[in-house]
Amino acid sequence: MKLNICNRLIIGFTVVAMLTLVIAAVVGIYLLNAMVMTTVQKNVQHDLDAAHAIYDYKEEKIESFVHLQAERYITRNSMINRDRRALQTELSKVSSNEGLDILVAADADGRIFARAHNPEYGDISYNSMIHHALHGDIISGTEIMSVEDLLRENPVLADRARINITQTEKALPTTKPVETSGMMMLAASPIYDYNGTIIGSMCGGVLVNRNYEIVDEIRDVLYRGETYKGTNLGTATIFQDDLRISTNVPAEQWALHERAVGTRVSEEVRETVLMHGENWIGRAYVVNAWYVTAYEPLRNIDGDIIGMLYVGILEEPYIDYRNRIIYTFLAILVMGLLLSIMVSRYLACGIINPIRTLSYGAREVSKGNLDIKLKTSSDDEIGEFTETFNRMVADLRSKRDQLIESHHELKASYDRIHAMSRKLRSANRELKELDRTKTEFLNIATHELRTPLTAIRGFAEAVYDGTLGEINEKQKTAIEKVIQNSDRLIRLINDMLDLSKIRSKTIEYQMSKLDPNELITESIENLRPLIDEKNLDIDIDLGDVPAVIGDRDRLHQVIINLVSNAIKFTPENGRIMVTTRLTESGVEVSVRDTGYGIAPMNLAHVFDEFKQIGRGEGTGLGLAIAKKIVEAHGGTIWVESKIGEGSVFTFRLQAADSDP
Repeated sequence: MKLNICNRLIIGFTVVAMLTLVIAAVVGIYLLNAMVMTTVQKNVQHDLDAAHAIYDYKEEKIESFVHLQAERYITRNSMINRDRRALQTELSKVSSNEGLDILVAADADGRIFARAHNPEYGDISYNSMIHHALHGDIISGTEIMSVEDLLRENPVLADRARINITQTEKALPTTKPVETSGMMMLAASPIYDYNGTIIGSMCGGVLVNRNYEIVDEIRDVLYRGETYKGTNLGTATIFQDDLRISTNVPAEQWALHERAVGTRVSEEVRETVLMHGENWIGRAYVVNAWYVTAYEPLRNIDGDIIGMLYVGILEEPYIDYRNRIIYTFLAILVMGLLLSIMVSRYLACGIINPIRTLSYGAREVSKGNLDIKLKTSSDDEIGEFTETFNRMVADLRSKRDQLIESHHELKASYDRIHAMSRKLRSANRELKELDRTKTEFLNIATHELRTPLTAIRGFAEAVYDGTLGEINEKQKTAIEKVIQNSDRLIRLINDMLDLSKIRSKTIEYQMSKLDPNELITESIENLRPLIDEKNLDIDIDLGDVPAVIGDRDRLHQVIINLVSNAIKFTPENGRIMVTTRLTESGVEVSVRDTGYGIAPMNLAHVFDEFKQIGRGEGTGLGLAIAKKIVEAHGGTIWVESKIGEGSVFTFRLQAADSDP
C-alpha cells in the first residue's frame, strides 16, 4: 500500500511531533521537578532563618525584662537593705504578670536571696547564667535544667517538663521511657548598688516544654495556620536532644489538635544535627507524613548542642502542584499530537515553536534567571501553559525580591547596632581615662600638700608654745586657728590618700582575728574628749559576739568615723548609743545618734565621696572610706534615719568561725 504525500507528511510529521513532544515532556518534567524542589528548599531555609529570628526575639525579650527588673529601685533597694520579703513579693507579682516560670535574685556570692515561686534559699553560683551576670554580663540563652533544679525553682515546672517518650518510626531505638529534665529560655543581669558595685544578679526564664507559644507563632507568621487535606501546611518544633518538647506537628494525620509531644526525630537527622552540629535540609518523615524540612542545632551559652529548631513545609501540596502541571503538560502534548495528525506542517510548526520557547524558559529559570518573561504567541493550551509558567516565574521573582529586601533590612539593623556599640566602647574608654587622670591628680596633690602642711603646723605650734618668743592673746588665738585648720587639712589629705589607695587597690590589709567589743571600747576612749566637750551621754551595749577577721587599724578607723559623725551631728546634752550583736548573717555594729536625721532624698548619697549631708564641717570622705573598708572586708554597711529622731549607721562582718 502506497502512502500519498499527505499521509507521508502526516505520518512523518506525526513521528517528528511525537519524538519532539516526548523529549519536551521529559525535559520539562525534569526541569519542573528540579525547580519545584529547589524553590521549596529555598523557602524552607528562609523559614528556618525567620524561625530562628523569632526564637532569638523571645530570648531577647526575656533578657530585656530581666535587665529592667534588675535596674528597678525596689530590686536594688531590697538587695542593699537585705529585705527578702519585699523583693520576693515583687518577683512573684512581676513573674506572674510577665509569664515567667522562674525569677530569682542571688547575692554577690551566688546564694539565693529571693525567688518568685519558692522561698527556699541556697547556693546557685554553679549556674552559668548567674556566674556570667556576677561578672557584669547581661546574657540570655537556652539551658537544660534537671528535675531537681526545676523542683527548687517552681514545683509545678517538674510536671510540665515530664514527657513520656513515644516510640517513633525511623528514630534511633531507645529504652528510656520518660524525659524528666526541661529546656529553659533563660536570661540574667547583674544588680548594681548606687556606687556601681555588683551586689547580686537577677535570673528569669520560661520553660519550653509543652509551651507552644513560640512554635505556634512561627507557624502563624510563616504559614498562617493553613492546612492541606487535613494536615498542617507548615509546622515548627523545638527539640530537647532528639525529643519533641514543643511542637504543632499533629500526633496523627487526622488529629490536628493533638500534638506529637514525646515523639522523636529520625536517626539520619539526629546524626547530622546533634552529633555533627550541622544544619539539615531535605525530605524527612515527620511522625506520619513527608515534609521538606530544615533543622538547626540549638546550643547553650557554653556552645554545647542541647536540642534542635525545626520548620517543615508539607511536601504533598508541592507534589500535587507539580503533578497537576505535569498532567496539564502531558495533556497539552497529547492534544498537540492529535492535532498534528489532522493539520498541516504549518500547524505542527506552530505547536513545536511554543514548546521550544517553554523549554528555553525552563532552562533559564533553572540557571537562576527569574527576570525572563515568555511571550504568548497564541490563545490555545500552549499559550495558557506559557502564561502559567510566567505567573510561576513572577511568583518566584517576588519571593526572591522579598528575601533580598529582608536581607538588606537585617544588614541595616546590624550596622546600626554595630555603630552604637563602637560609640559605647569609645565613651567607656574616655570615662576610664578621666577616672585614671583624677586618681593621679589626687595622689600628686595630696603628697605635695602633706609636707608643707606638716611644716606649717610645726612652726605654728612653736609660735603658739612661745618657743620662738612671747606672743599676745590675740596672736595666740590666730595661731590656734592656724593649727586647727592645718589639722583639718591634714585629715582631709589623709582621707584623700586612703581613698586613692582604696581606688587603686594598693591598700594593704593586715588581717587577724579581732574582738569587735575591744575595738569599740578603744575607739570610744580615744574620742572621750570630744564626747565630754559636748556633754553627751554615750550608752555602750556590747553583746556576746564572736571574733571577726579584719585589719585592726582600718576597722578602728571605721568605728572612729561613725562615732565622730554621731558626735558632730548630735546636739549638746544629746545621746549616742553603740551596740554589737550576732545575727544569722554575721556580727553587726550599730552607732545611733539623736541628731537632726537625714532627709529621705539624701539617704542614697550618704556614702558618696565628697558628699556632705546636713550641717557641720567635714571632708565628705569619712563615710565613703568607711563603706569601702567594710566592703573590702566582705561586709556591708547601711544607714537608717528619720528627720528629727536621728540616724543609725550599721555595718556587718562575717564571724571568724563562720562559712563564707
